[in-house]
Amino acid sequence: MTLSLVKKGEVYDLPMWEGDRYFLPLMMDNKDGVFDLTLIYHGDELIDKIGPFYKEKPKKKKRGKKHGRNHD
Repeated sequence: MTLSLVKKGEVYDLPMWEGDRYFLPLMMDNKDGVFDLTLIYHGDELIDKIGPFYKEKPKKKKRGKKHGRNHD
């Protein structure tokens, strides 16, 4: 087996685990931030999927002037 780069559109043509069909779209199209997904296997068989659950994106802190200095 050799590591190689492939185009996004060709990823689904590669051999993969059953759960990759759930996981990969979340990774490639993720616009909702961090997610939690649990895939449970028995041997090679996917027997359960929990999630995805999306975590709230951290809010950006407002940057203000530093105390005691004038920044121009």
